[in-house]
Amino acid sequence: LTGALDDTLSTYATNLTTLDLGANSFTGTLPSSWSNLTALTHLNINENTNIRGAVPPEFCTLSQLTALSVTDT
Repeated sequence: LTGALDDTLSTYATNLTTLDLGANSFTGTLPSSWSNLTALTHLNINENTNIRGAVPPEFCTLSQLTALSVTDT
């Protein structure tokens, strides 16, 4: 998969618990709006070398998040 990460994901995937986007060719930055994915427990964006920037500080509010994988990103 390629392109920018969907910043509207949190508006229609409110019960999402696992998001595995590893080993793709996404571009841009991690959307801060994903901090509204309050049920999220696992987020994998490994091996997306075109994603830039830091993990948004808003992700600190994801109290259910137990695994965040950003290797080679």
